[in-house]
Parts: sequence; structure tokens; C-alpha cells
Amino acid sequence: ALTMTAEVFSLFVKMKEEERAQEVAAASGPARQRVLRMLEEGSGLRAALASLQSNIMDVMECDGASVTFGNKVHRFGTTPTSQQILALVEHVSTRDQGALCAADLSQVWPGAQGLREP
Repeated sequence: ALTMTAEVFSLFVKMKEEERAQEVAAASGPARQRVLRMLEEGSGLRAALASLQSNIMDVMECDGASVTFGNKVHRFGTTPTSQQILALVEHVSTRDQGALCAADLSQVWPGAQGLREP
């Protein structure tokens, strides 16, 4: 009975994860199309991304987001300073692994200690 309960719970969790992934994909599709359309019209990348401010943050469920190009930082909403963002970008770019995903950034990057809310 315990094994069956665990299997049912596992199936439920998997279904919820798939449902959430579909919701995120559905929400980001129109935003992606709008960016592509604006780029084709010659609006420029900054204008295209800036037009998505609320959509980017809604899809990511966050209070702020940033996009970096070289040493330029474009921030939306509540974010760390540009210098702190560039320091994080530098840290990620020097890692051997590809993407960085962490529930607690301070566990993988010491510089995150200064990013905590007061």
C-alpha cells in the first residue's frame, strides 16, 4: 500500500510539473513572437526587451530581471546593482559548468551574501 501511495504521489507531482511547464510555455510564446516581430521591424534589441518588462517578470515569477550585453546591464524591476550583476555574470562565465541554477545563490557564489534583502 505504501509503494502504491508513493507511486500515485510521484505521478501527481510529475503531472503538476508538466502542467506548470505548459503554462510557462504558453505565457512566453506571445512575448517571444513580439520580440521577434520588433527585431524584424528594426526596433532594436533594447526596445524589444524593454517592451516585455512585465511579461518577463510574470513568466519568471520575480520582482526583477536583468539582461547583460558585454558590460552593459539592462535592469527591470527590483534588482541588485549593475556592478553586482556584472560580478555574478563574471562568476558564471568562469565556471566549468554551463548553466547555473540554485535555490540559494550564496551556496554557489560567495558574492551573493551582499544581495540579501535587509
